[in-house]
Amino acid sequence: MESLDLHGERAALRGNPSFVWRAGQNRRLDMIVRWGLAGRQRVDRILVDGCGVGMYLKAL
Repeated sequence: MESLDLHGERAALRGNPSFVWRAGQNRRLDMIVRWGLAGRQRVDRILVDGCGVGMYLKAL
């Protein structure tokens, strides 16, 4: 059985999620919140599609 390559080239090709919060995730979170607010005082609902390891859900 081969070991799981979480951060290498093979992982990137296969779409493995990042397990480390980085600047790109922070930028995407800012976009989600900004677009979700769009003329509102607060965000009432956010649909989380369930891919990845739940980093955005935890941040929201």
